[in-house]
Amino acid sequence: MSSDAGRRQQLSRQVFFALHAVVRNARVHGEENAIFATPLAQLQIAIAELVTTDGAFELELAGDGLRINRHLLRLEPSALPLLPWVRSEMSARGLRGFSAVAAPPEAELRALVRLFTPTGATGPAGGNGQLQEPVLKLQLDETAAGQAQSHDARLVDCYSHSVLFVGRTIELLRRGGQAIPVWTASRLVQDLVDLQRPAPLRFLQLARTKAGGEAYWGYHAANVAVLSISFGARLGLGKQRRHDLGVAALFHDVGMAALPEALLHKSEELSDAERAALKASPLFAARAVLREREVHPAALERALGVYECHLERPPGALGKILAICEAYDALTTTRPWRAALSSLEALQTMKWHQFDEKLLRLFAHVAEHL
Repeated sequence: MSSDAGRRQQLSRQVFFALHAVVRNARVHGEENAIFATPLAQLQIAIAELVTTDGAFELELAGDGLRINRHLLRLEPSALPLLPWVRSEMSARGLRGFSAVAAPPEAELRALVRLFTPTGATGPAGGNGQLQEPVLKLQLDETAAGQAQSHDARLVDCYSHSVLFVGRTIELLRRGGQAIPVWTASRLVQDLVDLQRPAPLRFLQLARTKAGGEAYWGYHAANVAVLSISFGARLGLGKQRRHDLGVAALFHDVGMAALPEALLHKSEELSDAERAALKASPLFAARAVLREREVHPAALERALGVYECHLERPPGALGKILAICEAYDALTTTRPWRAALSSLEALQTMKWHQFDEKLLRLFAHVAEHL
């Protein structure tokens, strides 16, 4: 077992034993009792480290066991009897798992404790009576009354996580750290693809969200994913092809992590050396897609699309679609050297560049809703 896998299992066991203590003590104590201070602190620390290394935290019921960040929890024989009891307590409350993209605040962990008390009541975690978007997301059965998350809330949540994923990936790569696993992006894109179908216009209009400065890269990548998935649906592409487009979109600019921040925000004319550095950045992005241990044909095609979308004439289908979506979002976003163009102005500008003419005409039917 690698050191990373061993550490993940160690943290997973820390999560499990903290959860077990919570479930056991909640049978006789209210959530404000001091007895929960230690297990909640352990839970918070373990989740924070798993988020740092994997980009997200997710615990879910799986068969007869538990999976944490897609890895089956392994326990010592002496602790195995605890597992079915914790599982049964979770199932009895309709709890299939929970997830987070940051360390949950104590108030939200106390709300988790409340779920296991005899009253079993849950409520929003927020101070001063203000409702807040929770960091800790509970995955409850649809039969759990009043707990199903609305489609729009899931849509915004998934989009936000995509923005965060890209920003965190660039940050880690810039510091010389290990990139967040590609499977994290794959899960996010799978949700985006599923959420696009029932409400295509609401989904597409997420791409209206813009940001400047260092936040630009996360929002830009998420917008390109939204645009490419929507465009893929317009073209009649299958679910797997739209998934490939979305994953490639999230990674298409992470190669910018190899460049100095000052260069990315420079408003003056670039030198020859700086232009060469920019041209090399797609290679770093493609390499990030291929960091998985098993390189399969879909990963190779995504990496190729990531690289080709920056070429003047992308030869492959993924590269052609991504190039159009990437250029459109960039042109309709304010940058240090120019103001944002309107949708119509962006499409008119793109006609003078070497995009696939047929695809560009079809994309205009998507963009007319923005």
